[in-house]
Amino acid sequence: MKHMKTLIKSTAGKIILISIAVVLLLGAAFCGYHYYQYYQTPKFQNVTIELGSPLPELSTFMTEHAKPNKAAMVTPSEQIDLTLVGQQTLVFSHGRKTESVILTIVDTTAPTAVFHDVTADIDTPLTPADFVSDVFDLSTTTVDFTTPLIQPKSYGDATVELVVTDAYGNQTKGQCFVYYVWMQKTFAMELGDTVEKADLLLNPQKDDALLDQAVLDEINASPPGIYTVTSTDGSQSSQCVITVTDTLAPTLEVRNVSIDSGESVSVDSFIVNLSDASNEITTAISPAPNNKTLGKQTLTITATDPSGNTSQATVTLSVYYDTKAPYISGLTEMNVEKNSTPDYEAGVSARDGKDGTVSFSYDTSKVDLTTVGTYYVSYTATDSTGNTGTYYRKVVVSHDSSDTAALVSSIAAGLDSSVESLRNYVRSYISYSYSWGGGDPVWYGFKNRSGNCYVHAMCLQALLREKGYSTQLIWCQDKSHYWNLVYINGSWKHVDSTPSSLHSRYSLMNDEQRYSTLSGRDWDRELWPECP
Repeated sequence: MKHMKTLIKSTAGKIILISIAVVLLLGAAFCGYHYYQYYQTPKFQNVTIELGSPLPELSTFMTEHAKPNKAAMVTPSEQIDLTLVGQQTLVFSHGRKTESVILTIVDTTAPTAVFHDVTADIDTPLTPADFVSDVFDLSTTTVDFTTPLIQPKSYGDATVELVVTDAYGNQTKGQCFVYYVWMQKTFAMELGDTVEKADLLLNPQKDDALLDQAVLDEINASPPGIYTVTSTDGSQSSQCVITVTDTLAPTLEVRNVSIDSGESVSVDSFIVNLSDASNEITTAISPAPNNKTLGKQTLTITATDPSGNTSQATVTLSVYYDTKAPYISGLTEMNVEKNSTPDYEAGVSARDGKDGTVSFSYDTSKVDLTTVGTYYVSYTATDSTGNTGTYYRKVVVSHDSSDTAALVSSIAAGLDSSVESLRNYVRSYISYSYSWGGGDPVWYGFKNRSGNCYVHAMCLQALLREKGYSTQLIWCQDKSHYWNLVYINGSWKHVDSTPSSLHSRYSLMNDEQRYSTLSGRDWDRELWPECP
């Protein structure tokens, strides 16, 4: 009995061990199967797309054995050409494993084409392209007749069949009519445009006599509508239906308007330009302008033609109390001679923002036309509201020869009589400029205290004569410089009052000294006396 128990225990142990071994073997087999399923089965698959399609999503390439979080495309997307029909190899990764698949691009889509009928003269050869206005395909296309088009010998209608074929053999067919006539069957035009015989006749040079322009001119002057023109050639006739439409809105150009409180205003006050081919335009303004409420109002102007086309524009109406005085223009400075009779109104006008042109008055009581000087004339203008504007105009009474003589006399009275003193005064008192001094260089030089060598020489000459000297004006042969000759102590001498270190080298100069200061320039020795 004891032996049986031992045997039973031993057998049971073996059974347990065998069971464990079986379980382990089955587990290993199961794990091996799944290992094979995971690591050996493809994670990616080949894909076929239509030409023109975008690159498919990554999931399109994945099989059921792929895990999205481990899948990625290795081939850069910029290396994939989706414009080529054919096969391209793409590389994907799944974890540390990579796989290659085939992306196949096919073109099975027929071209899209817009076919249309053609109107032609019997002498006009036609090509397949004449019947197709638009073709779209991702590859190159050709257009052909399915059967040759035979040129007719008489007017009439014919049917043609066309086929558009792309580079991969996909085709689109269409059927069209050819209307062999000498005139267009239809013609559309916008109101305001004109139709001429050449617009309708297919061969104007040959068939010009078959159509009367007067008939077309009646249509050109007619309102929108549908008109039929008939042309006859022997026993045959051809008709064209002309459609005149009005789709263009009126041209509307506006401006903002400002008015005084209570002043009348209408829609026409805002319109600068209004035109339409119909020449029949109605206008409206909304809301109605309020000419009593101060401030700005935003209004809408609408222009409508007989066909219902409208144009709109926004304008601003400003209503205010008129507080602005008229403005007087043309008050430029006046330069008048002594004892003259100036026209103070010439070129002067007064204008008011509300009243437009208004009258003006002026006051000359402070102007003394007998005495050289600067004066001012006052101008005044008043508008209908009572606003008054006053403006002033400068009036310069010019000098005459007596004034110049008096000026020279007064200056000379304050100077001693030596030539050097007079020369030094002119040189220091009058600075150098490029001005010639106008009509009276002496007056200009002493009054403006500037001028060129000619002004200096003329001013010195005036002072020398005032002091009783005999003097002459002298210049270089090229007239590039002017100075004076003065008769002193029994002989003529050169004297130069131009402010320059070169010309101040000598005071009273003989010919040799003068020439040495002129940088090679000379004067006509025969015109002036010798200066020893």
